[in-house]
Amino acid sequence: MPIATSIALPRTPRTAAAIAVGLLVCAVASATNGDELLGIGAIQRGTAGAGVASPQDATWSFLNPASIVDLDRRIDVGLDVIFPRRTAKPEGPRLVINLQAPNDDFLVSLANPNAGHLEDRRLSLSPALGLIWPLECGALGFGVFGVEGNNVRYARSRTLPGLQSGNKDRRAQLETIKLPLSYAHRFDNGWAVGGALVGVYSRLRTDSLTLELTPTEGDFKWDTSIGWGFKLGVYRRWDRWSFGAVYSSRQWKSKFGKYEDMLIYHLDHPQQFQIGLAYRPRPRFEFVADYKFIDWSGVSQISRDTVRGGLGWNDQHIFKLGATWNASRLWTFRAGVSHGDSPVPSDAVFSSVLFPGISETHLTLGAGYRISKRSDLNLALMHALKNTETDSGTGDLFSVGGRGTEISLEQTAVTLQYSFRF
Repeated sequence: MPIATSIALPRTPRTAAAIAVGLLVCAVASATNGDELLGIGAIQRGTAGAGVASPQDATWSFLNPASIVDLDRRIDVGLDVIFPRRTAKPEGPRLVINLQAPNDDFLVSLANPNAGHLEDRRLSLSPALGLIWPLECGALGFGVFGVEGNNVRYARSRTLPGLQSGNKDRRAQLETIKLPLSYAHRFDNGWAVGGALVGVYSRLRTDSLTLELTPTEGDFKWDTSIGWGFKLGVYRRWDRWSFGAVYSSRQWKSKFGKYEDMLIYHLDHPQQFQIGLAYRPRPRFEFVADYKFIDWSGVSQISRDTVRGGLGWNDQHIFKLGATWNASRLWTFRAGVSHGDSPVPSDAVFSSVLFPGISETHLTLGAGYRISKRSDLNLALMHALKNTETDSGTGDLFSVGGRGTEISLEQTAVTLQYSFRF
């Protein structure tokens, strides 16, 4: 089972809808923090997704809607190209399946003993487009952002039942676009508050097994889901220090009708919280530090044990550090690091073969060039260090049946962004 993509936007609803549909066709983002990208756009990526207290471009309408009060009227367009290397090696003992009648017990090898070493290097894209429009009282922000993603297609099934059903149970793809409409207002005391109504559109296809160990009737055909959520943020800037914090609600989504035999619960997105500081010891230097919490345990479809219809994921605590150096009037340089333990515990590795969201440590570098008084070009490089996990076989039926299964994930990404102020 997988999870997904997203993207970013401009002025009229008709134009916005056309761009959203067009980008959705080509966008297949890979995950880094669980099922989420490290950051949106080259500037966020350059500081490893840190900066909730340091607004820089229109992508902050999603990161922290309160902070957009410090931005000029602008449009930002970016493209993230991700080069992942996912591997899996299914292993497991034979097990007894009890069908509630002693005479009906039978032996089955859950893991495919002939799968061998599976590898997927499928390139992924994540576009982003955002708009900031200052008002006499506050500021508006709007975007279509690619913030989540997964796209795994292995050559052979991870399970013997899947192999015997026509080489099923080897593909999973879920794409999601999020469209925030944000508003921020600054009070006379300098504090700003902001909120965003976030629209969600997802599409899913997979040939994963159901709990009955038969391939889903969806059979790798696209199905769609829509939903919504909200964000609330605060922001304050002083001479050398800035503070920011944002709460993201759970994003409630409708069910995928074609996959009701596999998805017992709604595949919602979890609530989150991010808080951070920015410090400027000199006019040309800024350091940012953020903490982010993702409440995976609040979504049954993600947190429950596989035998109960979930993925068995844990909550995530993620720490991010970033630095920015305005070297000259034309050049800006950035660097960052992010770390958060994988949400996949050792007894849920086998169930996450088709969704290996196990990256933990990310290193980033970025650079910006002032093309003209109104426009900039930014570039960021990100590398997620290789992380490998092995199923302990100490969990539910699927963990026992996949004991010894190994998955790994390593990613490199290049992000290019063009910004125009008008």
